[in-house]
Amino acid sequence: MKILYDHQIFYNQKYGGPSRYFVELIKELINLNKDLKIIAPVYINRYLKELDKNYVLGSYLNDKKNFE
Repeated sequence: MKILYDHQIFYNQKYGGPSRYFVELIKELINLNKDLKIIAPVYINRYLKELDKNYVLGSYLNDKKNFE
């Protein structure tokens, strides 16, 4: 089974319900030793930032205002 999460929630939401829910699900998949990668080219989400860098492909932005 392959699961794809759209990166937009991680780019648009620093903290919040949907992104936190997704990251909690991802943590459980990691605990089950599932091979996964989160592809979020750029993100501001703090929950995603706290995950092991081996699972996240992308860069954290401190301030997306300078990026847009």
